[in-house]
Amino acid sequence: MISPDGFWTVNVYRKNRSLYPHSSVDVSVRVYDRQGNVAFEKIYYPDVPEWKADQCCSEITFLGGKILIGPDRFYGDGAGDFMIDTSEMKGMWLSEQSPQR
Repeated sequence: MISPDGFWTVNVYRKNRSLYPHSSVDVSVRVYDRQGNVAFEKIYYPDVPEWKADQCCSEITFLGGKILIGPDRFYGDGAGDFMIDTSEMKGMWLSEQSPQR
């Protein structure tokens, strides 16, 4: 999903943790800037079985300088949506670019 200002693109990927039926799901969140650089990437382990994977993290909301991804419960993050503060990401990729030659 692309932010209203067009600066951020958020992709959510889901993967089963095992081949067993009703296994849990890993959720990978990647945020790209306008140039296509990865500005944020993290894997979460939501407390949901495989059969609820499509619902997990299916809503992405841009609210001010925040990106909210939900719904569901994330271990260590409590209940509700997961929040990414875009003000902490801006320029993050700039410091990681290779120097110009």
